[in-house]
Amino acid sequence: MLLSHRDFLKHIAEEIDFILDKTSGKNQKEVFEDAILSRAIIRSLEIIGEATKKLPVDLIRFSWKNFFKVQGKYSSAAACYPE
Repeated sequence: MLLSHRDFLKHIAEEIDFILDKTSGKNQKEVFEDAILSRAIIRSLEIIGEATKKLPVDLIRFSWKNFFKVQGKYSSAAACYPE
């Protein structure tokens, strides 16, 4: 089954909603110390990245450079709080 652009946008929105919902009311340290949540957020970022790659360039008004900076900072910070 081929997915439409709308399907990919839906996946992106669902992952963003998940991240916002699961981190609401938590500070950065609490998020990083929760190994399961940290891994789930990293996976959500991967899903967002893969879904965005499938969208046409004219639909994307987003700076991938900034996205990967944030993703890299999160991954690096998560490594500071080992399980």
